[in-house]
Amino acid sequence: MTYFNPESGFDFSMAAGLLVNLENDDTDYETGNELHIDLMLNRIVSETRSGNLSISASWLHDLDATRRLESDYVVVTLSWVLCK
Repeated sequence: MTYFNPESGFDFSMAAGLLVNLENDDTDYETGNELHIDLMLNRIVSETRSGNLSISASWLHDLDATRRLESDYVVVTLSWVLCK
């Protein structure tokens, strides 16, 4: 689901996902399943398309974990367009 307001440049997106893990036959271990919701808030700061640099960041926080480590992830992505 995405909502975009071209007047303010704000974009809000949401996606849900389900990861189903099966038993590993070699180790007889089964990692727990995962239900997650991804949220993203963007804002376009330049109306011209001359910019070549894009930076995005996301934070993933576990609310509950069973049969796996509970953790937080921070991901920063830097993209540079070399040609158009």
